[in-house]
Amino acid sequence: MNRIFHHFIKIYSTVFCIGCVRYFPGSICSLFTSIIFYFFYIFFLKGFSYTNNIQLFFFTLKIFLSLAFWVACSCWIVQIYIKIFNPVEIDSKEIVIDEFIGQFFLNFLCFFIQIFFEIYFDENLILYLTILFFLFRFFDILKPWPIYIIDNNYKNAFSILLDDILAAIFAFIFFISYLLILFQL
Repeated sequence: MNRIFHHFIKIYSTVFCIGCVRYFPGSICSLFTSIIFYFFYIFFLKGFSYTNNIQLFFFTLKIFLSLAFWVACSCWIVQIYIKIFNPVEIDSKEIVIDEFIGQFFLNFLCFFIQIFFEIYFDENLILYLTILFFLFRFFDILKPWPIYIIDNNYKNAFSILLDDILAAIFAFIFFISYLLILFQL
Protein backbone atom coordinates (compact mmCIF):
# COMPACT_ATOMS: atom_id res chain seq x y z
CA MET A 1 0.00 0.00 0.00
CA ASN A 2 2.79 2.41 0.89
CA ARG A 3 4.51 1.77 -2.43
CA ILE A 4 1.32 2.43 -4.40
CA PHE A 5 0.77 5.65 -2.44
CA HIS A 6 4.34 6.79 -3.18
CA HIS A 7 3.82 6.10 -6.89
CA PHE A 8 0.57 8.08 -6.87
CA ILE A 9 2.30 11.02 -5.14
CA LYS A 10 5.12 10.99 -7.70
CA ILE A 11 2.82 10.63 -10.72
CA TYR A 12 0.57 13.44 -9.48
CA SER A 13 3.34 15.88 -8.50
CA THR A 14 5.30 15.27 -11.69
CA VAL A 15 2.14 15.13 -13.88
CA PHE A 16 2.60 11.61 -15.23
CA CYS A 17 6.40 11.98 -14.87
CA ILE A 18 6.62 14.96 -17.24
CA GLY A 19 8.62 16.59 -14.45
CA CYS A 20 11.24 13.85 -14.80
CA VAL A 21 12.08 15.00 -18.34
CA ARG A 22 15.62 16.37 -18.40
CA TYR A 23 15.05 19.60 -20.34
CA PHE A 24 12.24 22.15 -19.91
CA PRO A 25 9.85 20.05 -17.81
CA GLY A 26 7.77 23.13 -16.85
CA SER A 27 7.31 24.20 -20.46
CA ILE A 28 6.49 20.67 -21.57
CA CYS A 29 3.90 20.40 -18.79
CA SER A 30 2.36 23.76 -19.77
CA LEU A 31 2.17 22.60 -23.39
CA PHE A 32 0.61 19.30 -22.26
CA THR A 33 -1.92 21.30 -20.21
CA SER A 34 -2.82 23.46 -23.21
CA ILE A 35 -3.44 20.34 -25.29
CA ILE A 36 -5.58 18.83 -22.50
CA PHE A 37 -7.52 22.09 -22.22
CA TYR A 38 -8.07 22.17 -26.00
CA PHE A 39 -9.86 18.82 -25.85
CA PHE A 40 -11.63 19.79 -22.62
CA TYR A 41 -12.91 22.90 -24.38
CA ILE A 42 -13.99 21.04 -27.54
CA PHE A 43 -15.87 18.31 -25.67
CA PHE A 44 -17.29 20.20 -22.67
CA LEU A 45 -17.19 23.97 -23.09
CA LYS A 46 -17.73 24.69 -26.78
CA GLY A 47 -21.10 26.29 -27.26
CA PHE A 48 -21.60 26.77 -23.52
CA SER A 49 -24.33 29.25 -22.82
CA TYR A 50 -26.28 30.27 -19.79
CA THR A 51 -29.92 31.25 -19.55
CA ASN A 52 -29.58 33.80 -16.77
CA ASN A 53 -27.03 35.48 -14.53
CA ILE A 54 -27.85 33.23 -11.57
CA GLN A 55 -26.94 30.14 -13.58
CA LEU A 56 -23.67 31.81 -14.65
CA PHE A 57 -22.92 32.84 -11.05
CA PHE A 58 -23.34 29.29 -9.74
CA PHE A 59 -21.32 27.83 -12.62
CA THR A 60 -18.51 30.30 -11.88
CA LEU A 61 -18.71 29.63 -8.16
CA LYS A 62 -18.53 25.88 -8.78
CA ILE A 63 -15.45 26.29 -10.96
CA PHE A 64 -13.57 28.50 -8.50
CA LEU A 65 -14.47 26.31 -5.51
CA SER A 66 -13.26 23.30 -7.49
CA LEU A 67 -10.03 25.15 -8.27
CA ALA A 68 -9.56 26.07 -4.59
CA PHE A 69 -10.11 22.43 -3.60
CA TRP A 70 -7.68 21.31 -6.32
CA VAL A 71 -5.01 23.75 -5.09
CA ALA A 72 -5.52 22.65 -1.46
CA CYS A 73 -5.20 18.96 -2.38
CA SER A 74 -2.17 19.73 -4.54
CA CYS A 75 -0.48 21.59 -1.67
CA TRP A 76 -0.97 18.57 0.54
CA ILE A 77 0.32 16.15 -2.11
CA VAL A 78 3.35 18.33 -2.96
CA GLN A 79 4.19 18.58 0.74
CA ILE A 80 4.12 14.77 0.95
CA TYR A 81 6.25 14.55 -2.21
CA ILE A 82 8.86 16.84 -0.63
CA LYS A 83 8.96 14.66 2.50
CA ILE A 84 9.10 11.32 0.67
CA PHE A 85 11.44 12.08 -2.23
CA ASN A 86 13.44 14.84 -0.53
CA PRO A 87 14.43 16.81 -3.64
CA VAL A 88 17.48 19.08 -3.42
CA GLU A 89 15.28 22.16 -3.77
CA ILE A 90 11.82 22.66 -2.31
CA ASP A 91 10.57 23.98 -5.67
CA SER A 92 12.29 21.24 -7.64
CA LYS A 93 12.02 21.19 -11.44
CA GLU A 94 10.39 17.78 -11.27
CA ILE A 95 7.37 19.17 -9.40
CA VAL A 96 5.29 20.45 -12.32
CA ILE A 97 1.75 20.18 -10.96
CA ASP A 98 2.06 23.92 -10.28
CA GLU A 99 2.59 24.59 -13.99
CA PHE A 100 -0.37 22.37 -14.83
CA ILE A 101 -2.65 24.22 -12.39
CA GLY A 102 -1.38 27.67 -13.43
CA GLN A 103 -1.79 27.04 -17.16
CA PHE A 104 -5.20 25.39 -16.72
CA PHE A 105 -6.35 28.27 -14.49
CA LEU A 106 -5.23 30.81 -17.12
CA ASN A 107 -6.97 28.94 -19.94
CA PHE A 108 -10.14 28.67 -17.89
CA LEU A 109 -10.08 32.39 -17.01
CA CYS A 110 -9.96 33.12 -20.71
CA PHE A 111 -12.97 30.87 -21.27
CA PHE A 112 -14.89 33.28 -19.02
CA ILE A 113 -13.86 36.17 -21.28
CA GLN A 114 -15.84 34.71 -24.13
CA ILE A 115 -18.91 34.41 -21.91
CA PHE A 116 -18.77 37.93 -20.51
CA PHE A 117 -17.63 39.75 -23.66
CA GLU A 118 -19.31 37.36 -26.11
CA ILE A 119 -16.05 36.82 -27.97
CA TYR A 120 -15.95 33.26 -29.23
CA PHE A 121 -12.58 31.56 -29.54
CA ASP A 122 -13.75 28.58 -31.56
CA GLU A 123 -12.13 29.50 -34.88
CA ASN A 124 -8.91 30.85 -33.32
CA LEU A 125 -8.73 28.56 -30.29
CA ILE A 126 -5.30 27.14 -31.13
CA LEU A 127 -3.91 30.64 -31.72
CA TYR A 128 -5.26 31.91 -28.40
CA LEU A 129 -4.04 28.86 -26.48
CA THR A 130 -0.60 29.38 -28.05
CA ILE A 131 -0.57 33.04 -26.97
CA LEU A 132 -1.66 32.03 -23.47
CA PHE A 133 1.04 29.36 -23.33
CA PHE A 134 3.80 31.84 -24.20
CA LEU A 135 2.44 34.53 -21.87
CA PHE A 136 2.25 32.08 -18.98
CA ARG A 137 5.75 30.74 -19.60
CA PHE A 138 7.10 34.30 -19.91
CA PHE A 139 5.72 35.36 -16.52
CA ASP A 140 6.53 32.03 -14.87
CA ILE A 141 10.17 32.25 -15.95
CA LEU A 142 10.62 36.04 -15.55
CA LYS A 143 8.86 36.15 -12.16
CA PRO A 144 8.11 39.89 -11.87
CA TRP A 145 7.20 41.48 -8.54
CA PRO A 146 5.35 40.11 -6.41
CA ILE A 147 5.97 36.64 -7.86
CA TYR A 148 9.70 37.07 -7.32
CA ILE A 149 9.20 37.85 -3.62
CA ILE A 150 7.00 34.80 -3.07
CA ASP A 151 9.36 32.54 -5.01
CA ASN A 152 12.46 33.68 -3.10
CA ASN A 153 11.14 34.24 0.42
CA TYR A 154 8.63 31.47 0.96
CA LYS A 155 9.62 27.85 0.53
CA ASN A 156 6.62 25.61 1.06
CA ALA A 157 4.08 23.69 -0.98
CA PHE A 158 1.61 26.60 -1.10
CA SER A 159 4.21 29.07 -2.40
CA ILE A 160 5.20 26.56 -5.10
CA LEU A 161 1.62 26.70 -6.41
CA LEU A 162 1.01 30.38 -5.65
CA ASP A 163 3.80 31.72 -7.85
CA ASP A 164 2.31 29.92 -10.87
CA ILE A 165 -1.21 31.11 -10.09
CA LEU A 166 0.13 34.68 -9.92
CA ALA A 167 1.97 34.14 -13.22
CA ALA A 168 -1.37 33.03 -14.69
CA ILE A 169 -3.04 36.20 -13.38
CA PHE A 170 -0.29 38.38 -14.91
CA ALA A 171 -0.65 36.54 -18.22
CA PHE A 172 -4.43 36.95 -18.02
CA ILE A 173 -4.11 40.73 -17.54
CA PHE A 174 -1.83 40.98 -20.58
CA PHE A 175 -4.15 38.77 -22.64
CA ILE A 176 -7.16 40.91 -21.69
CA SER A 177 -5.21 44.00 -22.72
CA TYR A 178 -4.41 42.34 -26.05
CA LEU A 179 -8.10 41.54 -26.61
CA LEU A 180 -9.17 45.06 -25.65
CA ILE A 181 -6.80 46.48 -28.25
CA LEU A 182 -7.69 43.84 -30.86
CA PHE A 183 -11.46 44.07 -30.51
CA GLN A 184 -11.61 47.67 -29.22
CA LEU A 185 -13.98 46.65 -26.42
